[in-house]
Amino acid sequence: MSHTIEKADVEVAQVLLQARRAEADIVAALVYRGLDRAAAVQVLHSLTSGRSPVTVAQPLTLSLSPSHGERVVSRRVLTLVVGALVVMVFLLLVWLHPWPKYQLALWRDNEPAYARFVERHPDSKWTAAANEKLRKLREEPVWTASLNSGEVQPLRDYLGTYPDGKHLAEARAAIEELAQSQWLTVSQSSSEEEIRAFLREFADTKVVLDARHRLQEVLAEKEWLSVRRSGQIARLRDFIAQNPDSRFLQDARAELDRLYQEKWKAVASSESEQQLRAFSREFAGTPLKELADRRIAELYYDLNWLAGKNSIAAYQRHLALYPASPHRAQIEKRIIDLEVADILASNPGQLPPSVLMGPASSALSLAEVTIQNDTGYELTLRYSGAESRKLVLGVNAKQTVHLPPGSYTVTASADKARNVQSFAGRKTFEANIYTDRYYIRSGLDLPDFRQPLPRLNVDDLLRRRR
Repeated sequence: MSHTIEKADVEVAQVLLQARRAEADIVAALVYRGLDRAAAVQVLHSLTSGRSPVTVAQPLTLSLSPSHGERVVSRRVLTLVVGALVVMVFLLLVWLHPWPKYQLALWRDNEPAYARFVERHPDSKWTAAANEKLRKLREEPVWTASLNSGEVQPLRDYLGTYPDGKHLAEARAAIEELAQSQWLTVSQSSSEEEIRAFLREFADTKVVLDARHRLQEVLAEKEWLSVRRSGQIARLRDFIAQNPDSRFLQDARAELDRLYQEKWKAVASSESEQQLRAFSREFAGTPLKELADRRIAELYYDLNWLAGKNSIAAYQRHLALYPASPHRAQIEKRIIDLEVADILASNPGQLPPSVLMGPASSALSLAEVTIQNDTGYELTLRYSGAESRKLVLGVNAKQTVHLPPGSYTVTASADKARNVQSFAGRKTFEANIYTDRYYIRSGLDLPDFRQPLPRLNVDDLLRRRR
């Protein structure tokens, strides 16, 4: 190996020799200056042998074992190197750990320091504390920006971020002021969506009650317009019932009255009971039902309309509606005539003539008919003629009826008896006394007249009564 030996190297070696330093220390010092071991040995050998030191190293081949001094120097160097490495590793570990950096951020105590720490160590156990420090440092700028924004959302963001902030009361007051300012415009709006948006944005302010009231007014107006356009009485009635304080209440009542009059006008003159009853059902619970029912009652008072119906039920309805009717006798006669007609249409059995009790007498102006009921059932007799009568005789009962002379259609029915046929016949009565005895013959169900009462002298009978 070749090496250039400088003059300074030789001078250092001379000084060390004069100081009586060990050869190993001299060699180590020269090595430290940059010479390799062979050149250092060469310089030392030249000085100790009295030769002039060379300036240019010549190739030397040495095979020397390190002296004790050299080993000491080597150990010291190694210790220094190892110590330096340990210190470097320690410093590296310290630098990589978040705690020193957090301590540094605390020492600096400013926003950039905490922000840098959070950015570099987002998951450390000191990150939450750093964020809290950062949040407090940023409060003033956030508050100033929120207040100057003139909008409610930044103020709410401030309250959410700083629930215990220094400007809590001021933020709430600013929100209230914004609500009052915007309400001046929204209160005049008829837009449901706009009012609902205001309620969502300012739900915790003092004007929320006014906003809700305005919303109800808008909804009521919207509903009222829909109800009015529908033209439905039921919807109008529901609207009036459900909105007693609505400003459209009078309009709704007026519209309802108009519809009532319009609907009633269509059927007010109707003579169809079916139509009127359908109308009454349709408008049950309304004044129209009362009008329809009254119109039906008027029809039942009309004798011409009743004659057109010509039914027992219609005449009976007349008597039920008008128990003091001036036409009662006429109506009752018509009912009996129709009942007789119904029995005749049912193919009844034939009634024999009534038994005449004596010759005609000038002392009588009416026919006197005595009836004996021996049927064992309640017996109903109907006489249809110049006058019409209806008699109901109980079991074993006896009754006398007086009729103007003339021809009558007579029917006899045991209405409560099963499988007993009704009977009918045409009878002519004069001003005389007659008798009829009714009973049921087993197997025949026919009134039996084979045993008539003995004939009497009418004048004698009248004298006896006197």
